[in-house]
Amino acid sequence: MSKFNDQMKQHAKNAVRSAWRRLPWHYKPVVLIAGLVMVMYVIQGVLSLFVQ
Repeated sequence: MSKFNDQMKQHAKNAVRSAWRRLPWHYKPVVLIAGLVMVMYVIQGVLSLFVQ
């Protein structure tokens, strides 16, 4: 089962890499910023669960 899991992880990484390569260069900063904002939003949500 873990071998299957590793294959899925590898496949996901490869898919992300190829999608990143296909992106036009002027979209990359936008994608990076959107990713950062999403991470911050998730962290804020998790923290608000613990601190009430």
